[in-house]
Amino acid sequence: MAITQEEFNFLVALEKEFKTNDPISLDSIWSREILSVQSRDIFLLDYYKSSFRLEKYTYNKRYRKNIVLIRYDSVGKHTNPDQTVLNGPHVHLYTEGYDDRFAFPPEKVGIDAKRLERAAILRVLLKYFNVRGCPVIQLVMF
Repeated sequence: MAITQEEFNFLVALEKEFKTNDPISLDSIWSREILSVQSRDIFLLDYYKSSFRLEKYTYNKRYRKNIVLIRYDSVGKHTNPDQTVLNGPHVHLYTEGYDDRFAFPPEKVGIDAKRLERAAILRVLLKYFNVRGCPVIQLVMF
């Protein structure tokens, strides 16, 4: 199921908050519910980290369980449908007709990937997605 670009913009603009205020650990994979304050919409935020490459991790923001709205990849090469190639950190944003197949430099959502660590990147993504009241983020030392 797809949504329009207008629906994506509306969903991003909705004010949201975490369902629970439990601390967020960046030491293991997880999925957390985020609820709209203004509607009944429910979003899922997933965190994945590689057990092989310590610098590789992903934040994934979903709607209706299977519509990826925003995804941040810390490393990797990605080729967009228009053949633009991104090598390194990049952010996927839902694009009507392409779902999450288009990626952009992380600066498009305010992330300076060269200067920020993963907890700060999560905070920037949550701010971009209009989530208020982020739980405590427990940092991991590698």
